[in-house]
Amino acid sequence: MAFRRTLGLFKELLNSSSFASTSTSKNILTSHLSKDVLPPTFQTSELPHKTLYQHLSTLPNDGVGSKVRQRRWLAKGLDQPAHINLREDWEKFRASGAEGRNAVKQAGHLCYWEVTRVRLKNGGNNGKAWGRLFWRGKQVTPPGKDERISGGLKYHWDTAN
Repeated sequence: MAFRRTLGLFKELLNSSSFASTSTSKNILTSHLSKDVLPPTFQTSELPHKTLYQHLSTLPNDGVGSKVRQRRWLAKGLDQPAHINLREDWEKFRASGAEGRNAVKQAGHLCYWEVTRVRLKNGGNNGKAWGRLFWRGKQVTPPGKDERISGGLKYHWDTAN
């Protein structure tokens, strides 16, 4: 049923004169579904979606010295102190009947990268970045060493406060 509805929406889009003004294909595919049904990865966010390198290029000194994080870490509930058991916390969350985790946390991020070195290309669309990983409040990268930040093009990144 949902597949037929999706095909119908695509046909409407192709036949409409406002094809160029349509925002995204994701909105078309999910417009007939309730936001409660969608997984967190499909729920729309008001924040702009930027890769790591696009985000670093907007920061002073190309982001060197700043703290950055993947937005999905918070949506998955990983931004918890180290003494909390993630499995038990998730089971309590699911048992409470809540619809979704709050993906907008203003301060106190515990999972982030502290950027130490950046090499940007293509006006900030590509590049390489190095830093120190802090996971659940503890530094994972050995002190005095830098580690290449992976997944820079795959995920949506934001500043960690």
